[in-house]
Amino acid sequence: MNTTTDPQSPRSDAARAIAAIDDAPIVEGETPLTPDEIDRLREELYRLVSVTRPTVTVEPIIHIQSRTRVGGEALARFPGSASTLEWFDTADALGLKTELEMRIIEEVVRNSAEVRGFISVNVSPNTLLDPRCLPLLASAEGAELVVEMTDHESVPSLSLLRPHLDAVRDAGVRLAVHVSSFGTDIIRLLMLTNPDVVKLDPPLSAAIVAGGHQTAAARNFFSYCRRHGVFIVAVGVRNDDLGALHDAGADAVQGREINVD
Repeated sequence: MNTTTDPQSPRSDAARAIAAIDDAPIVEGETPLTPDEIDRLREELYRLVSVTRPTVTVEPIIHIQSRTRVGGEALARFPGSASTLEWFDTADALGLKTELEMRIIEEVVRNSAEVRGFISVNVSPNTLLDPRCLPLLASAEGAELVVEMTDHESVPSLSLLRPHLDAVRDAGVRLAVHVSSFGTDIIRLLMLTNPDVVKLDPPLSAAIVAGGHQTAAARNFFSYCRRHGVFIVAVGVRNDDLGALHDAGADAVQGREINVD
């Protein structure tokens, strides 16, 4: 999900409240929150996170060779000035991250019939372990859902998670892993999760386009993916990047500046 923020803009009440709740230092120039203000903001943030229904936009995923749309990623958007990252930080600080993710999945399922191709939705391991998650994912009849996990999410236990991943696949939902490196730890993660799709983090995609040692590492990584039938998507790219990514071995791209034939 898109979590970009302007580092120069004033922090929202949500961000300040999270910092105060976590006993983090207040940014220079800001007036510290009083205990009463923290309690008030905590209650307000709890209410907002508990009842707010996010909207979902879909960023297209384009097959490089055919220049046709094959799917998209669901990106959550929230009301107000707080960023997506601030909403998730707030939910995490209040112990409501799973609740927030469940409502995003609900929105994706509700609108999945309108999406051409597959639609991926970010789901953390703890949410996958929630007993409400699988029935909700399975309720998207006729839609090609892909559950997307990131390599930086902490996994409680892969032995505990694996039966849930198997159950998700049995329900007709595929699995994607969003990776930020080509290291041996990532290969191990792929071996343990056996994903259908691998998505490359934008800095990783940019490094491949730039060439150098990352290109060689990418070829080895892509070779592993191809041997196991994994579909490779480079994220955060432009039209000018397509040739280099295709030569390196990527199947598809995801980005706002891609032309579709």
